[in-house]
Amino acid sequence: MGQWVNYVRAAGLLSSPALTTQIKASELLKRACDLTNSIAVNSYDRIRIRPLADVEVTGNGATYTPDNTIQFDLNDDWYLGPVQWNRKQASDRYNHVRVEFKDRGTPERQNYYSGAIAEAFDDADIALHGKRTSPDTISAPWVCDASVARLIAQIELQRSLNINATGSVTLPFAFCMLEPGDLVTITDTRMGINKLPVRVTSTTGSGGRVTIEFEEWPLGVASPAVYSVEVPGGFLHNYNAAPGNVDTPIIFEGPAQLASPTGVEVFVAARGINQEWGGCHVWVSYDGTEYKQIGTIFGDSRYGRLNGAMSSGATSFNVDGLLDSVLLNGSAADATALETLCYIGGSTPEFLAYQTATLTGSGSYTISGLVRGAYQSGANSHADNTPFVRMDGTPARSGPLDASMVGKTIYVKCLSFNIYNRATQSLADATAYAYTITGKPAGYLPGISGKALALDTDSFTFQYPKAGGVNPGTITITATRKGGLVGGAVSWSVVAGSATLAGSGDTRTLTAGN
Repeated sequence: MGQWVNYVRAAGLLSSPALTTQIKASELLKRACDLTNSIAVNSYDRIRIRPLADVEVTGNGATYTPDNTIQFDLNDDWYLGPVQWNRKQASDRYNHVRVEFKDRGTPERQNYYSGAIAEAFDDADIALHGKRTSPDTISAPWVCDASVARLIAQIELQRSLNINATGSVTLPFAFCMLEPGDLVTITDTRMGINKLPVRVTSTTGSGGRVTIEFEEWPLGVASPAVYSVEVPGGFLHNYNAAPGNVDTPIIFEGPAQLASPTGVEVFVAARGINQEWGGCHVWVSYDGTEYKQIGTIFGDSRYGRLNGAMSSGATSFNVDGLLDSVLLNGSAADATALETLCYIGGSTPEFLAYQTATLTGSGSYTISGLVRGAYQSGANSHADNTPFVRMDGTPARSGPLDASMVGKTIYVKCLSFNIYNRATQSLADATAYAYTITGKPAGYLPGISGKALALDTDSFTFQYPKAGGVNPGTITITATRKGGLVGGAVSWSVVAGSATLAGSGDTRTLTAGN
């Protein structure tokens, strides 16, 4: 027992057994061994407990030095039958182990021996093969310290991941002195194995023969590193955690067809820069002083910027800066129905839908299977670094705005709140972002009030102010289409009023008499 007591003290595998009910002696012994990285050996006239640690351990005023002596080099000359090998299934190599213990806490924070869980993970193996949690939580009611429970979990984790082969072999009775815990090597020419170090786990003898069972012995597996452990205290919610500010939002005008009757509507896409960020309330001011709320964004809007220029004939494009946002694929029918609608900004905005979004890096995608020029926006060319927004319902919307807002500047504030929908920022703390309404998606001409010049209609009527005077009145112009394709060059013939109107795409001129 001396070596075992020395090891337990040096390794810090200390426990406080509380035997309140009757249990079998064998069960008591097994529990003690399981919690101290040891095995029990029936050695001649006594029971010995042998630590499995295979490197020197020092701590708590004690030093344990393991005996790693190889007792025998076993080979084909000694085997009374083939060596039987068993390989562990990959699914049984657990990379997440849990230990249930009674946590007494610390002098600063008493936990009163409440039930707690200590866990050990192997992040590298989880990254490669996914998380595999051991179905059996190790019961350690004798353990009352979180660091001890964490050490037990780490020992079991390393054994689960690194001891993958077990076996058995029958030997002559001359090897009856072998005991569990002894180290030997196995040479098996049939399997191409040469002097593989293994640890004997059990021995049985009868009829002049000894059968040993063993497990592979990777040096160091039975002696884990000691990790610092935070004492469990339960999850404490901080409902007033500061959400932080929003990232610079993207403000743009949506399709005219979705903003009846004026065709003018402002969208705001926003996201947080703090892990406590849960969303934001979007407020708008039309004069820079008075604000009103137009919507709420829950979670991040998905937006970034083009990575490279995009031509008018492009069938795919690259986008980055999406951070942790995910773009999901759609079908060809989804793209045709504009279910994957997106916005690309710049001087010639465009609405489009896509079929495939391929992840190419952190926050970067290649988007293909395009349906371009949605809502008569035209398949336009776009420069590198042009804003990109996935119009998935998260951007806040102002609702239809009066046509008189075209050419005016509005101010947007995003009041962040945290993941508990609390700690909302005040208007005074939020940054104001200015945006000038262009009316481009609806075809409005700056400075002219009335009906939009919609390129997908055959005729239109609008009014514009007369020049001079306090109340100069207005002139009404009615025109019909003469020719041209939607999104291309269009000419008009004036039916009523005095005007000449011509243009190409979004560039148009208007001259009229008084």
